[in-house]
Order: sequence, then structure tokens, then C-alpha cells
Amino acid sequence: MWNSTTDKLIFCVQINQDTTPTKRSVLRASAFIYDPLGLLSPVIIQCKMFMQQLWQMKINCDDQLTTELKEHWKSLQHNQPIVNCIQIDKLMISKKKLRRIELHGFSHASELAYGACIYLRSIELQGNITTRLLCSKSRVAPLKSLLLPRLELCATMLLADVPSFTKSLEDKFQQD
Repeated sequence: MWNSTTDKLIFCVQINQDTTPTKRSVLRASAFIYDPLGLLSPVIIQCKMFMQQLWQMKINCDDQLTTELKEHWKSLQHNQPIVNCIQIDKLMISKKKLRRIELHGFSHASELAYGACIYLRSIELQGNITTRLLCSKSRVAPLKSLLLPRLELCATMLLADVPSFTKSLEDKFQQD
């Protein structure tokens, strides 16, 4: 959501606490978080990794989760209301005259997931610097075991794809 008085983006996530979670309800709750810019990637990737774990265990869609999986899912759900506290300035650069605008991209991988993000750094004429997260993307590591250098390469490729992702978003918003 956008708070027009503060000019900030606000995330409102309300997850129904299932007493008997199933793979279907976990997928529904995970898909409920709408984040086209990837600003909540650290939260969403945990849900994706949990879903991948359920797929690996070949759990049917309407089967109840085991006690261990249920506790893991509850811990993930417990952390999700924290997302409602996140407010992000819609204005990415300073309102004052700028000397320079820079884009800084980062990528990283682990054995479980990999991701990439782009920061926008603006430098005012007076020398004040503002840095904001512009967008990010994350992926769960493939089920087929890959070496870490290969996963780092996947993360780098994801970073190379992020500018085209932001360009497609820009085009979409200009059409609306």
C-alpha cells in the first residue's frame, strides 16, 4: 500500500493461522504476499525454501503436515507480521539538486538459495549521500545439487537480469 501523507510504501500481510496446515494452505499463504519489487525477498525466500522441502518430501496437497513441519511453518508465520512494520520511502533520490546518481548491484549464493539486489545511490551537490534498495530478486537453489561457484554464477546471472526486470516494470507502469 502507499501512504500518501508520508509518501511511503507499506506492506500489509495478514496470514491466516491454520490449525491443521497442509501443503495447499502453505502455498496459499506464501503466494498471498505481493511484492513485485522484491523488497521482501528475505521473507519470501524462506517460504519458497519451505515449499521446496515439502515437494522434496512428496507430501500431497491436502495432507496435514507432520508435527516437525508444522512447528517450522508456525515459526515462519510468527516472523511474517514483522513485515507489517516495514515502511519504505517511495522517493528513491533526494529532492535537492544532485551531483550524481549511481546503481550498485550485488549478488550472493548459498547452498539453499541465491539472490541479487540493486541499490540506488544519489549524491547531492552538498555531498549528502542517500542510498536506497531499488529492487531485488531471489531464487531457491535447484533440487539437483550444484557446487557453490555454479550457484554464484546463477546469482550473477540473476543480477544481470534485474535491470531488464525493472525496465519491464517501468514500461508496465507507464502504460497504466
